[in-house]
Amino acid sequence: MVDPTWNGGISETRRVIDLAQTYNIPATIHDCTGPLTLFSGLHLAASSTNVVFQETVRAHIRSFYDKLVDTLPVIEQGKARLPRDRVWERGCGGVVPARREFLPAQRGEKVT
Repeated sequence: MVDPTWNGGISETRRVIDLAQTYNIPATIHDCTGPLTLFSGLHLAASSTNVVFQETVRAHIRSFYDKLVDTLPVIEQGKARLPRDRVWERGCGGVVPARREFLPAQRGEKVT
């Protein structure tokens, strides 16, 4: 079980998942630290063939995750759907300006 927050970030988690896949070991994603970790885990799971579960805490999703971000994943019958909108830019409050500092403008925008 890999947690993107405690494991060293998305890139390191990706490496652990790939290493597990090399040895045909299924991986699971852990989430107890917040909605950004949940979204990171869901995207890692969606891009990996050997991730079998994404752990969530229903009490967290139902009680305070919606106070931290505008959009939550839809979970129906034990399956989570990835959001179709731009969650990272729209619902993460102060994270967006920091993100823009690290990524070059991709649509001809001026980075300030």
